[in-house]
Amino acid sequence: MPGKTGAEIDTAAHEIFDQEQVLPHVLHRTGHGLGLEHHEAPYSSAGDHTRLEPGMVVSVEPGIYVPKVGGFRHSDTVLVTNNGYRLLTRTPTDIDSMTIHNGWFRETRNRLVGRLVEKSLHFPPQELPMQPGASLMARGGCLGNPLRHTSVAMPLMTSGLMFCRPC
Repeated sequence: MPGKTGAEIDTAAHEIFDQEQVLPHVLHRTGHGLGLEHHEAPYSSAGDHTRLEPGMVVSVEPGIYVPKVGGFRHSDTVLVTNNGYRLLTRTPTDIDSMTIHNGWFRETRNRLVGRLVEKSLHFPPQELPMQPGASLMARGGCLGNPLRHTSVAMPLMTSGLMFCRPC
């Protein structure tokens, strides 16, 4: 991974998507740098020729979005090392755990989502529409579901909800 460019990482991900015949459903870059800002250079996208160096921290977050069906996006945080990389993400990666209605994410959502929303939006948990497909308006923004929006904050998307721009 050290010495690779963002464009090379994006191309490698797109080759896998192409082999799996889902490339037309890829709508965004493969990842980005993490540092003082949540989204910053280097970007894992076509045209970014910044070389990754040891000590850089980047996200690898490919996603596919199928109209009228839904989408999936998984994000890993990676530290670039002298000899490759070290995965910093500590969440489960088996399919049962990553299914919203199953496993670890469901338990996490049930435990945290009301508290997160109440604290960040000052919205009482008993007023949250938690049924599938629901979205809620608060302070000029929309708290929706991954099937309707693609501007995501990953910790909430993996729990079944995410922040997005105003609807």
